Amino acid sequence: MSRENVEIVRTLYEGINRIGVAGISALPDVAQRNFFEQSFDPELEIRQSAELVFDTAGTFHGYEGFVEAARELVEALADLRFEVGEAFESGNKVVFEVRALATGRGSGVPIEIPRLAHLWELNERLVRRWIVYPTLGEALEAAELRG
Repeated sequence: MSRENVEIVRTLYEGINRIGVAGISALPDVAQRNFFEQSFDPELEIRQSAELVFDTAGTFHGYEGFVEAARELVEALADLRFEVGEAFESGNKVVFEVRALATGRGSGVPIEIPRLAHLWELNERLVRRWIVYPTLGEALEAAELRG
């Protein structure tokens, strides 16, 4: 089952990169909700570390949290995309090493975070938790994939 979870998350990255966070935010509410319901558990929790550059730290819950997290990213960044590296998985948890690339919305300055990590927890093929960590080691430890 966990290998399937890796592929589910990999496909989600592809969709986010294809549509873009701004594209998702610009969708009509019914389309946003449809995207959310196809990919995320209704009890979704998104957490992002305060240590990252994006100034979008916080914890977001459910559909409203998903919309708010996307809105904050769009306000701070243009053209956000993720280059996905190695995946680590165990049961319903998947950790991806990720490189984030964007442009500062106000400044136009290119932004690159070369090594951060996303911890995904899935429940019945839907993302239940998406946590952004500043390092792969922290994400692996949180996922209990490394002691």
